[in-house]
Amino acid sequence: MIRSFWQALISSTLVFLLYGFGIVAYGYYQTTRYVPDILSEYENVSYLQNEIAFGAVGSPTQYIWTYLGLFVLFFIFFIIKNSEKKK
Repeated sequence: MIRSFWQALISSTLVFLLYGFGIVAYGYYQTTRYVPDILSEYENVSYLQNEIAFGAVGSPTQYIWTYLGLFVLFFIFFIIKNSEKKK
């Protein structure tokens, strides 16, 4: 049971960190590949003034619940896996 707990904790942490690094890497890729079209955007001034948003809006508790959900799923998986090994 303790082994399943630690396996689930490590697995959920790795998946959560991989997801976070994936989002950062994708944002970096988009940022480096972006080429603005200044001439066509200059003609549409309202877009430049009103439609640009930075960041994301969301609840920080979403990440906590996601992490706990992953932990529970991995915990159940490792309990089942370790109980089958003992048979």
